[in-house]
Amino acid sequence: MTKKNGFLKFFIKTKKNPSAIYLRFIGKSFDLKKTTTLLIDPEKWSTSKRQPINSTTELRSLGQNLLKLKTFIIDAYNTSINEDIDTIWLGNVIKTYFNGTSNTDVKSKYVVDAIAELKASANTRKNNKGEYGLSKSRITSYNNLLNLVVRYQENNKLKVKEVDPTLAMNFIKWMQEQDYSKSYYSKIISDLKMVCREAGRKGAETSPKLLDIKASKPKPESILYLNRNEIKEIKKTKLNREALKNARRWLLLGCELGQRGGDLLNINSDKIKTLKSGNRVIELVQQKTNKSVTIPILHKAEKILKKGIPNKISMQTFNLHIKDICKKAKIDSPTSGRKFLKKGGKRVSGTYPKWQLASSHICRRSYASNYYGEYPTPLLMSVTGHSTESQFLNYIGKSGHDQADQFFELYSKRKKNE
Repeated sequence: MTKKNGFLKFFIKTKKNPSAIYLRFIGKSFDLKKTTTLLIDPEKWSTSKRQPINSTTELRSLGQNLLKLKTFIIDAYNTSINEDIDTIWLGNVIKTYFNGTSNTDVKSKYVVDAIAELKASANTRKNNKGEYGLSKSRITSYNNLLNLVVRYQENNKLKVKEVDPTLAMNFIKWMQEQDYSKSYYSKIISDLKMVCREAGRKGAETSPKLLDIKASKPKPESILYLNRNEIKEIKKTKLNREALKNARRWLLLGCELGQRGGDLLNINSDKIKTLKSGNRVIELVQQKTNKSVTIPILHKAEKILKKGIPNKISMQTFNLHIKDICKKAKIDSPTSGRKFLKKGGKRVSGTYPKWQLASSHICRRSYASNYYGEYPTPLLMSVTGHSTESQFLNYIGKSGHDQADQFFELYSKRKKNE
């Protein structure tokens, strides 16, 4: 069969996170554009290479999935006979790639079908707060699951009824071979179980052993944060470059506001409000959970903001500068964690100088860890956005024994005052 001329490339339209990944398919008599249904953080997309930046295992998985989709579409085009090559044809090919069938009457028979149905109904589904619309992080989780299932199943489409403890264990072994972390593959298995349970509620056949799948939630390898002394060292470290000085202001501000990197770097003057009491706060909606939070601007944060909000900076640049700043400040205590190695493109567990593991997330955890015990936990949770006290305590690595010690400390102080 004569090979036809067809050119395909991927692109994103906006800088909104998450952004849909689109494809453009160009031939002699057509120029088609269609969404792939996959999503990505624009910060993680290479405009020049038209593909995800291969900085994490998840992004490499997404890149491989896009490459397979591209090959699938071009093969379908080359083998098409007397078909109208239009957006309807392209949409059907994309559906066939992800679902393994173009028969829309077969609902949730395959795992990829079940995931696609959940994504399609994202805006009309109730979330944990009883409101409609799933969070960006939840939709991203579905995309990560979809990418992995497509890679794992290859040409043998995985059925919902096949998902049982044995399959889950084989899936885990496969993810271990791909060097995914325990916390990550535990989350994937939990999501897979949830997707299949939802498909079962809609009438799909499920395994009688589906509920026997156990998805553990391991704690992080280490609780990485900057303590008060380390923050002082960062403050007084001499920096020659203006870019590093600006990043330091963001870093110090982040340790006083308790937000994730994306929310921190999106703070602007419009989000700063003055209460009737005269106190100033920052009001924002957290990107990951869609929660509205009100952040008191305490003394240390006010000092930083007196010079105005730091200059705009991208997440990627911020993460690089944080490492440079912490290195110059000699934040180098041996710390266990997972570090991304450029050679081989994998995250490897080990013990490294602390600065090598530092990233934007250190801001939120530093706030939670340093202020824990100084202010009531519910007040701190209202700033960080944690839903339960157990989540918050697990986040900063505190156990029941830590809480008991804190209780005795408060009791001793109270007894002295009696």
